[in-house]
Amino acid sequence: MACNQSLRSDIFTRPGPALPPPAHPDLLNAFLWQLLPGAALPADGLFPTKTGPVGSAPETGRALFSALARRSQRFAGLLALPAFRCRPALLNEFLQLFLAMALAHPVFPGYDPAAAARLNRVLQSGSGKPPALAEAFIASGL
Repeated sequence: MACNQSLRSDIFTRPGPALPPPAHPDLLNAFLWQLLPGAALPADGLFPTKTGPVGSAPETGRALFSALARRSQRFAGLLALPAFRCRPALLNEFLQLFLAMALAHPVFPGYDPAAAARLNRVLQSGSGKPPALAEAFIASGL
C-alpha cells in the first residue's frame, strides 16, 4: 500500500488549494462504494499486491465486504460499522485495498450509462472477445 503510486494525487495531479479540515470528510463521503461483479475475499486475509502480500484481520475485511454486499454505501455509512467506528484511516486503507484488488469501486456522480453502452458496442463490434467492457454504474472498465 505504501507504493500505491497510481493513486498518488501529489504526483499525478496539479496541486490545488489545500482543503479546510471539514472538507476532507465531505470529499470522502461524496460518492458511493460498491462491490464489483464476482468479487471474493481471500479466505486467509492475505491480499496479493504488486509489492507483496498485504495481511489483514479477516474479520475486518469480511465486515466491509458484507456491508457492501448488502448495498452500495457512502464512507459515513461504512464508518458506522463496528469494525471501523472512530477509525476512518483504517476504513480508507481497506477501501483502497479493495479498489486495488478489484473487489470494490467508487461510484462516481454524473456517470453516463449511454456512453458506456456506446463504448461496449464498439468494443464488441470487432473480431474476438474484448478484454474488458465498461460498467456504466461505476464508470470503469471491468
